[in-house]
Amino acid sequence: MPASARLRPRDWLRPLRYVPLLLVLSGIVAIAQLFVVRSNDMAPALQEGDLALVLPMPEWLFGPLRRGDLVLVPPGHLSEATLRRVVALPGEVVEIVAGQILIEGLPLEGKRTGQVIYTIGGMPRRFHRRTETLGRGDAAVRYEVIEQEAWHLPDRPGIQLGPDQYYVLADRRTGARDSRDYGPLPGSALRRVHVVSFIPGYALLLK
Repeated sequence: MPASARLRPRDWLRPLRYVPLLLVLSGIVAIAQLFVVRSNDMAPALQEGDLALVLPMPEWLFGPLRRGDLVLVPPGHLSEATLRRVVALPGEVVEIVAGQILIEGLPLEGKRTGQVIYTIGGMPRRFHRRTETLGRGDAAVRYEVIEQEAWHLPDRPGIQLGPDQYYVLADRRTGARDSRDYGPLPGSALRRVHVVSFIPGYALLLK
């Protein structure tokens, strides 16, 4: 065998450097949760009846909460743990003026892309679909929200978030409960997750 084709002892050890990462990922998958989405609060990304997989994203591995992250809000503010999206970070000022949510004086940007009908409380309702942008430049996060034309937020004075406070919103901006109702939440109470909807309409298939 040519000398160039022989494996040196350390070549055999190179794959072992991936073992810690594989162990961490295996642990995360092992504690992943399956759940059926019970409402359209996070539509259009997650819709009522979808079967979704929730993967935990611990801070020690993924760093602190970032704008746009999905988090599980614990029971207490709502009847059960609920998904919401982080839109404002510690130290930032959030206010509602003329029906718009302002973060550090800037409105949540977005362009309407059409209309869609979702069932809310057993009744079909028409919503505007809008692509929303959080942040600027390379840090910008984009996702879709839904809202109704005739619905307006009441004005609220600005509040500055504390060193461990986060402002969270539902992607359904009409009628869903979030920080507009119960205020900012401590980061220690929020669990960051990644959610994959892999069987849309699963609950409907069982009927």
